Amino acid sequence: MFHFVMPRADGTVYHLTLGGKDLDHAFQQFRDGWWTETDHTRCVGIWLNSALVAYTMPIVDPMTGLMTCFMVEIKP
Repeated sequence: MFHFVMPRADGTVYHLTLGGKDLDHAFQQFRDGWWTETDHTRCVGIWLNSALVAYTMPIVDPMTGLMTCFMVEIKP
């Protein structure tokens, strides 16, 4: 299970748990299913068990002008 975690300005924490065969699969699910449904304007940490394995970075797509994200993997 991959945990997508982001602190919010109001003191709460966004936490989404997704299953996936690997990190890329879980990120695709997050980007396609949950990224647009919430107001993400910050990095979202991706945890596997107790390790931070990656994070997402919000960016503006120059072609559409819409906010999107990409993943940065953290290598041990």
